[in-house]
Amino acid sequence: MDLHINLFNILILFGMLQSFVFAGILFMKSKFTEAHKHLAITIIILALYLGWVLKYDFGFQHAEPRLQHLPLVFLWGIGPSFYAYIRHQLGDAFNNRELKRHYFPLLLEFVLFILVNSLTFFEMQALLEKNAFLNFLCWNYFSIDHLLGMVSMFFYFVLSWKVLKPFWKHERAIPLKRLLVAFGLIWLIWVPYTLYDAILFSFNFPPSEFYLFYILLAGLTYTLGLIGFQVKKNQLIKTSNSWKLEDQRQLNQLINLLEKEKWYLKPDLTKQEVSLQLALHPNRLSYLVNKGLNCGFRDLLNQYRVNHLKKKLSNSENFRFTILSLGYECGFNSKASLNRIFKNHVGLTPQEYRKKTTQNAF
Repeated sequence: MDLHINLFNILILFGMLQSFVFAGILFMKSKFTEAHKHLAITIIILALYLGWVLKYDFGFQHAEPRLQHLPLVFLWGIGPSFYAYIRHQLGDAFNNRELKRHYFPLLLEFVLFILVNSLTFFEMQALLEKNAFLNFLCWNYFSIDHLLGMVSMFFYFVLSWKVLKPFWKHERAIPLKRLLVAFGLIWLIWVPYTLYDAILFSFNFPPSEFYLFYILLAGLTYTLGLIGFQVKKNQLIKTSNSWKLEDQRQLNQLINLLEKEKWYLKPDLTKQEVSLQLALHPNRLSYLVNKGLNCGFRDLLNQYRVNHLKKKLSNSENFRFTILSLGYECGFNSKASLNRIFKNHVGLTPQEYRKKTTQNAF
């Protein structure tokens, strides 16, 4: 058997093997954080697809036609597994019923694959001639499989984006955002390839004509595994079952009130006033701040005020103003509280901080 080996399929093979390695590591990590199991499934399905391509490009399929019956293409599980990973990392994991419902298309795809391959492997031509549906399914299976796979990936990409959107500005959401971007890029490059190959060539176009796509797919699959490998236990937003998406949504409303509307500039701001604005009980507000930000409500306000004052003290245009006057503008209501709170947060008094920033400026 003559193998068709070149730099391009070697690169694809490397990406596929590395993806399998990362998937294996993620499965081992799933003992500690179950979410990794779902990301590992996503990566395995993508890596198997690359294996399906390589058996053609290396020449294995030509030497042994029965290799076409290997179960390597299961695209309907990519979206559900990725979405399950995102949900799990946000502390809103699927229950068993939801998990079965979302993974059902993958089971259906497997059943259809077994059906189609059984009909072709055992050459049931007489049955195909009698049944128009089975005949159509056998001749168009890969086109249908890929097109529905692309629809599924887009659907679950949108769902993943929607559940991640409330956390978008959260610093610890950065790994999830990177994963979502990589997943979106996979879909974006896969769609034109699928349409081109399915509609014009019924997936008979040689892989060598699509090396760029397959190398990009291998690279992005590797990227999914690399980012997932770097995510540590409890590194992301909230993985505790006691913290739900609704909790984060309400906490984001509070953060929006402070960051965009700058309510912390009010020196007499109270928890009751904020609770009334957000239509929350004061005890509920305290829970959200304590559980979500690991601090008290008053500490949160002071942190915003200190950060605001630090910016003002660092601005040379404000050197002509007294520290106390700037402190009043930032929401502090007395010199004593200003000095005490600022030093507790920064480790320096406002005067020392201004002197330090002034020296650095010159």
